[in-house]
Amino acid sequence: GQSLSNSSCTAGHLTMPRCGGTLLALTTRHCEAAVQSNRRILLADVAARAGVSMMTVSRVLNNRPGVSADTRERVLQAAHAAGYVPHVPARGLASGRTGMLGVVLANLSDTYYSEILQGAVMEAEAQGCRLILHLTGTSDAREIAQVTTLLGGSVDGLLLVLPRAADHYIA
Repeated sequence: GQSLSNSSCTAGHLTMPRCGGTLLALTTRHCEAAVQSNRRILLADVAARAGVSMMTVSRVLNNRPGVSADTRERVLQAAHAAGYVPHVPARGLASGRTGMLGVVLANLSDTYYSEILQGAVMEAEAQGCRLILHLTGTSDAREIAQVTTLLGGSVDGLLLVLPRAADHYIA
């Protein structure tokens, strides 16, 4: 079955229906092994370990049809054992999506902002996405620069919380 696991997991995975793909649950041991080897585990590595093609690995990791249940499980186990972690920028190039949402707000010292951020985090997680947070302080120029950067393609969506330079964004 599919489950979200914690640091004591052995072979769990989580399907993200909205953002697509499969997240592998990695233990601390896997993260340490990847850092120590100083080499990114590639689809080719997982394919060789599972005895399948790279296309089959891609289908499994992107939760696509056309793969038997036995092969799917073998690929997921091979990916987990190898410590495979999806390369987010490569996935973004292939899919045209980043799975990232930008949040621009002034600060976190006010409970108003922190409550909005907490709600945004919960909803993003529910959708299988992550947030990139930008704090602007009191600088209109910084806010405009951060929004411009985020709109350049590094996020799929943007949440502006009470932008001070609102006239700049309204056409």
